[in-house]
Amino acid sequence: MAAISRWLVSAMLLGIIAGSVSCSSSTSRQATPTGSNQGGPPPDVEMTEVAKHRTPGTPVVAPSLTDEDRQRAAEILRADSFLGPLLIQRPDAFPDGFGLWNSRAVKLGVGTDLHFDPPITLEHDWPRIPFNDDGVMTDEETRALEGGDYPIATSGARYVNISNIDVLIDLRRGEVVKFSPYKYESMQRLD
Repeated sequence: MAAISRWLVSAMLLGIIAGSVSCSSSTSRQATPTGSNQGGPPPDVEMTEVAKHRTPGTPVVAPSLTDEDRQRAAEILRADSFLGPLLIQRPDAFPDGFGLWNSRAVKLGVGTDLHFDPPITLEHDWPRIPFNDDGVMTDEETRALEGGDYPIATSGARYVNISNIDVLIDLRRGEVVKFSPYKYESMQRLD
């Protein structure tokens, strides 16, 4: 569970979760980028406050993550052309759990964290969602994300001694849409 909580914080800091997009672990509180639980619902209620897209004072109830969602996410992860073979070589890195990835009341998919002990070195064209470079999603980007019609960009890099990789899986598209190391010794861009 600590890995999922760490993943949430990392995703917020990386700008993957900004504006009205948030993530939560299926067994923990809803994470909101604005930290807007002041005077709001009790912290154990799965809700997200979306100031830009809601009537003030009205919470948007976040969708929940089902067992079927978790099973499908595991299947998608194993079927990924890069991560699947990597997880066959390193089955100990398979995630302990999956956290909800949502925007407003729309379930986008799941997020998780792969842990490698001992660390590994990998070279790849790392996929990412090219929104949030400034940390704030536009309304158009939010609609594209919620509709599942968004681009995926890649950045070639070699990472040395990776101990953790963040992963986002879009359940609607049935694919891994982002994965990137966040704990590593060094990185060399290949682009």
